[in-house]
Formats: sequence, C-alpha cells, structure tokens
Amino acid sequence: AAQIIEAVHGRQTGQAAVALQERVQDLTAQAAASGVVPDRLLTVEDGQAAQVPPERIAQINAQITEAAEKSLLVQAARVQSPTEIQATRDAMPITGDDAAEHAEQVRVYQQALEERQRGLHGEHARPGDYVIAHIPAVRTAFEDAGQDPSKLGMAMQLALAEQERLGVQRDRQQALPPLVAAQIVTPILQLQTPGERIARLHSIVEKIADGADRQRTLQALNAAGLPEGYAQAVATMPRNAVHVAAQLASELSAKVQDLNLPPETRRAVTSNVTATLADDDRLGALRVAQYQATGNRAFLDMLDQEREMLARVVSVRAAAAGDTDPSATNAAYRDLFGGHQVVRGNGVGISVPVGTDTDRLTAGLVALRDRAVDALLPARSTTGGVQAADVVAQALRDGTWIDAEGGRFAFYPRHAPFPIQGGDGKPLLVTLEQALAAGGAAQDAAAAARAVSASVVPEQQRLLRESRRLMRQQRLMEVAP
Repeated sequence: AAQIIEAVHGRQTGQAAVALQERVQDLTAQAAASGVVPDRLLTVEDGQAAQVPPERIAQINAQITEAAEKSLLVQAARVQSPTEIQATRDAMPITGDDAAEHAEQVRVYQQALEERQRGLHGEHARPGDYVIAHIPAVRTAFEDAGQDPSKLGMAMQLALAEQERLGVQRDRQQALPPLVAAQIVTPILQLQTPGERIARLHSIVEKIADGADRQRTLQALNAAGLPEGYAQAVATMPRNAVHVAAQLASELSAKVQDLNLPPETRRAVTSNVTATLADDDRLGALRVAQYQATGNRAFLDMLDQEREMLARVVSVRAAAAGDTDPSATNAAYRDLFGGHQVVRGNGVGISVPVGTDTDRLTAGLVALRDRAVDALLPARSTTGGVQAADVVAQALRDGTWIDAEGGRFAFYPRHAPFPIQGGDGKPLLVTLEQALAAGGAAQDAAAAARAVSASVVPEQQRLLRESRRLMRQQRLMEVAP
C-alpha cells in the first residue's frame, strides 16, 4: 500500500511539475511580448505542489520580471527619439551598486539599437516599413486607408512625422511604405487592359486631396513596380477620359528605340517638340524662365522630363500613323499638358489649372509675398534701421513665385536658388486655394478703398467750391464802397 501511495504521489508531483513548467513558459513569453510583468506570478503554493522550494520560485519570478524589463527596453529602443535614447542611456550607468544589472540592460538595449539602425538607416533600410511594423498608430492609419483611400494622405503624413521623430533624414523618408505600395500595385498590374489599370489607379489617387501627397503616392507606386507611364497619365485625369489616359499610359510606357523610326522622322519629332514647348504660353518657356529667375537646375530637369514625355507620345503616334505634322505635336501637348495654364509676369512664373482667375491669383501672391518679407525683417526702430530694412525688403520683393511640389508655389528672391523659408526651416509653400483666398481679400480691400475714395472726392469738391464762393464773396465785400 505504501508503494502504491508513493507512486500516486510521485505521479501527482510529476504532473504538477510539468504544469508549473508550462506556466513558467507562458508567463515568460507573455512578459517578453508585452514588456509588462504579469499580474499573477508564481506563488509558494504553486511551488509546493511541484516540490519546488520558495527560493527557487522567487528566482523564477525574478526572471519573468527581467524578461518584461528587457522587452520594455527593446520596445523603447525601437520607437524612441534620439533625445529619448540618450536619456535612457544616462539612466543606466554601469558603475556603482547596480553596475552588473545595468551592464546587462545596456547590452540588450544596444543590441536593439543596432537592429533599429539597420531598419532605419542601413544600406537596404526601409524606414516606411519600419514605422508600420513598430508604431501601432501608423499601422492602424494605413489599415484604415486600405478601407478608405481618402485617409491615405493622413496616413502618409503620420508616417513621415514618425520617421522625422526617429531621426531619419528627410531625403530618405518614405511617405508610402514599400510594403503598402506593393499591396496597391499588385492588384492593379493583374488587371487585363490599360483602361482597367488606369481606372483603378485613378480611383485611389483621386481620393487623396493634397497634391504633394498624390505626388508622393505615385512616386512610391513607381518604385513598387507600377510603370511610370501610368503615374504620368493618371495626372491628366479627370480632364482626360479614361480611354485617353489609358492611351497615354501605353504610349508613355513604350520604348522609343523599339519603334525603329526613320532618321528623318526622329529629326522631325525633335524639331516639333522643341518648337511646341518653346511657345510663350507653354511649359517649356516657363521652365526656362524659372531657371533664369533662380539659377536652380531643377527646373531644367523638369523641362527635360516634360520634353521626353512629349517626344515619347509623339514618336509612338508617328510610328502608328506616319504623321509628323506640327499639329500632331500640338494635339499630343494638349493631351499631356492641356490642363496647365502658364502665368508669367508681375513676379509670378507658375502653371495653374485652366480657368483659374489669374488676376485674383496674382493679387493674392503679391499680398502673401509682402507678408512673408515683413515677417523675415527685424524690427525697425531707428532711421538707419528703417532705411536698411526697406532696402532689404525691396531686394526680397524683387523675386518670383514659382511652382513647387504638389501644385504649391514658393517665393524665390531674385537670383536665389532656394525659396524663402518659414520659421521651421522648411520652404514657405502656398497652395492655389490660399493664394486665391488672399487675392480675394486683397481685391475686396482695394474695392473698399476705391468706394471710400469715390464717396470722399465729391464731398471734397463740394467743400472746395463752397470755399471759393466764400472767398469771392469776401473780396466783393472788401471792394464795396
């Protein structure tokens, strides 16, 4: 009987030990995954059932707590700003009574920082994918955008803000994470016809309100495998119907060298494209003027891209129809760039949508220029200061409003290669809507001033007539006997 009791007790103890081991594994995994110490750790009673002494239970609980602390350090290293990283390091000195404990924490923390470095700054880094993987708010924002493309712009702004906070250089930041871009591009490319593909792409892009966000989206989709011609063609919608945009997408994606055009045709295409772009109301002349105003070669690069786009479309159409007449080039220009209206003069050198009230726009840009210049100047308290500041102000005002990213405008002082900056160190950008609103206010103020002048002048004339009458009367009284 004693042997039977001992065997039963042994089996119970073994089962309790197995259960305890599984629970320790679960608690450790939970702590490591969450960075939080579980609410209920092991108790002395848990140990007694498995014949584990209290001191061993205390050691196990300490190990579970350590796993949570290490996890918390790793999670912090992934999402902290550079300033927060330095503060964390300062809080773990490897001297004094806690040196050994801190040394292990520093080791874990440093290892996580090295992983972060590879993900954000390494040669093959994808900082957009990094913030989606490690920052829940970014991941949630893009999940919401997957259901509602109108939220894509907000998600991209959040992704950029987080990359900025994590110390990623601006030229390496990714507004649309490559992982998300690939998820958008793959189903588009699986569609059968250019019309279907361009329609699907437009259904996504049209819901992104901000022009800069649309531009960033298309750039990311290009990098994810979308043919560049589709991104260029979708920019012509909705002005162009789907079938026209689809034709442009196919033409812009073609390889000109595969067309086997005769030399005389190639020469005619080059001549017609150059002449078409050089007209005063065309983008080519605008880009040259923008370069001359700033000395910034980026505008010549834009001209080269627009020239290459037009030449590609004209070449494909010449190969299909054999037509090299200049009218065919003009038609291709209208298909590609017909939505643009060039506005030049009075300190403005920009392109805006056709139908824009250019007088109101120019008035608004002048008013916004004056505000920006005044904000940049120091306080003028002395006569010399006033004179010097006025000279600087005039030099700044002798500049030009020029196209910037996403349909915005930036003001370049005369011959300056870079635009005026705001207080945050970034270029001071103005949207079309802001310029038109400022123009409306300026025009209203001017109209009010004219109305006041119109009411004041007649009264002044009446008073002048009355004064003259009184003077004549006074003279008559003086000569009267």
